[in-house]
Amino acid sequence: MPEIPRLPRQRVCDPSQPHVQEFCTEVSPTEKPVFIIAAPDTTAAPEDCFEVVRSKVDEEGGDTVFGWLIAEIPGVMIEAIFHAVWRDRAGAIHDISPLTMLPNKRLFLPDSSRKYEGRQVNNIRKALRDDPAVHRLIRAMDRLFEVTNAGDRATQVGTVLIPEDEIGPVKHEIAAAVRALTASAPNVTPKHKVGRNDPCPCGSGRKYKKCCGGHGGTA
Repeated sequence: MPEIPRLPRQRVCDPSQPHVQEFCTEVSPTEKPVFIIAAPDTTAAPEDCFEVVRSKVDEEGGDTVFGWLIAEIPGVMIEAIFHAVWRDRAGAIHDISPLTMLPNKRLFLPDSSRKYEGRQVNNIRKALRDDPAVHRLIRAMDRLFEVTNAGDRATQVGTVLIPEDEIGPVKHEIAAAVRALTASAPNVTPKHKVGRNDPCPCGSGRKYKKCCGGHGGTA
């Protein structure tokens, strides 16, 4: 199989932007997004926030807050990723789950209507422009979720082995979608290095060194 081209890097959204506010209202109408600085438990399994938070509640009390991490590929799509954080006995929330896909400064949208019931939940994606290439990419990502979470796979965490005859066509479609996206908008993400005194790409309005660049994040 050919290697799948990498997607443009996601960045944390600016909650003051109208398109972000509109998306958050669509996802969780009664809640407001908040910035949280992640302090991951380095001993915990990566990409398994639900088990990490459940263990923390068992050990130290408090409770689980379910919701969504909000991120975007600028000019392409905005995305909500189902997630869980720990609320301590004093009511403060903490993101203690190791994640590789986002910097440690994250935008979290609580959602009291959702619970984790042992099955994976697909991301909510919305195109930021009416471009066939963007819609194709979203359909391909939805199809990837369907295949990787078919049947008992939806309850598995970590590496899931899938027969090549099932996953192969999906990999081809994602590769084609990424190539189409790159061809339609080759400059959707900036290629320059972010300086420590530049505005932070997350949109907070602060300098990079005093924002994501000072908390182990990447730009």
